[in-house]
Amino acid sequence: MPLLSLRRFFYLKPLTRAIAITCGFCASSGVVQGAGFALNESSVSAAGTAFAGRVAAPQDASVIASNPGAISFLEGEQWTVGGALVAPTGSVKVKSATSELGLNLSSDGDGEPFTRSVFVPGVYYTMPLPNDLTFGLGLYVPFGLETDYDWDFAGRYLALNSHLQNINLQPTLSYRLSDTIGLGIGVFLSHIEGRLTQNKISDTFRSEVVGDDVKMGVKLGALWNDGPYSFGIAWTSNVDFKVEGSVKIKGRFFGRINSKADAHLKLKTPQMFELGGSCKIDDELTLVVGAMWTGWNSFKEIKVILDENLNVPGRVQKSGSVASYTPEHWKKVWSFSAGGRYQLNNEWQLRFGYAFDQSPVPDKYRTARIPDGDRNWITVGARYQMDKLWLVDMAYGYLIPYKIKVDEVAHSPDGTPGTNPSFKGKYTMSAHILMAALTYRY
Repeated sequence: MPLLSLRRFFYLKPLTRAIAITCGFCASSGVVQGAGFALNESSVSAAGTAFAGRVAAPQDASVIASNPGAISFLEGEQWTVGGALVAPTGSVKVKSATSELGLNLSSDGDGEPFTRSVFVPGVYYTMPLPNDLTFGLGLYVPFGLETDYDWDFAGRYLALNSHLQNINLQPTLSYRLSDTIGLGIGVFLSHIEGRLTQNKISDTFRSEVVGDDVKMGVKLGALWNDGPYSFGIAWTSNVDFKVEGSVKIKGRFFGRINSKADAHLKLKTPQMFELGGSCKIDDELTLVVGAMWTGWNSFKEIKVILDENLNVPGRVQKSGSVASYTPEHWKKVWSFSAGGRYQLNNEWQLRFGYAFDQSPVPDKYRTARIPDGDRNWITVGARYQMDKLWLVDMAYGYLIPYKIKVDEVAHSPDGTPGTNPSFKGKYTMSAHILMAALTYRY
């Protein structure tokens, strides 16, 4: 799962450009805590328990990103500002590869390093209103992807750079129905941008697809909390993007654009349904559990369609034709987590957790762009209460190394697999994640 960078801002509209600059974020390739290219690093206070029960146990304003109904249980006005430093590691052993013209590339490079350390922030604010209402505003990163191989990567005719960046700005309103029940809704403005590159025809030419879009989505949540026990549920809608931009054919050595045409592709982010529970065993220990269903079956293909003619070396590709096609056929998945919080004293709270993320990528359709696999996470964390107003949260996550295989060939637009280009390789992935956040309550 995947890595974001600030190196490019493709056709950002003024509002979303401002949001992206405010975020200043990157997200990591293939190894963040979420299936596919989802990112879970929205809450440092929940990260210490591997995000177990985050919809059921609001710790600070960052709960906006997971359960809008939970913010009505927060006290006073709150600001939470934090982020994650993601340090992924990845290696690939090339088994075989061919170019678009069928040349053997098996002895070419492994493309390393194709991961890098990056930072993923989030900013949240909540305030109580009259009539048992609470307002919140969150700025966070729900999805991201980047794999970035060196120019001599043996699979360069299928993938070089793959970049996807998604930012949500979410106003939220919660209603305290009773002492034990809170309901909430968030309506988010979602901006997405992307870039895909690979070699074309020969090593002399490289294709580049760029584009962006802005759409709206909805998040619903509810929380029941009677003190010792709590239970929360949340649902996030699909967002159906039409990413509009261009396809460029560039000369590799001088960066000159030989040809350019407008193009678009459709991308639907998945629905998500999350539930979680919390149980206070005694004055010191609280146990939390969580489960999340993600409808990744919405991600069926990457199909880039031309909106005008494109001059490809040796021919003209007509408007309305498919410039690039990759079948994905991802599946619905679950993730599960469990953890605990231990109140050491009035100032310190310790946290621990474990999570299992099921990959949505079928073995048959795993690609060099998204070398994803099932993941097991171990996390620890802590909270230090400086005084009545200030809280500091910290967390560390370790991704237990996993191995996967990629066996990829080019496909025609009707889904028929071809022969060239092709790539086979074995990947080993892991990561370390350090997170910190500061909360001010007044």
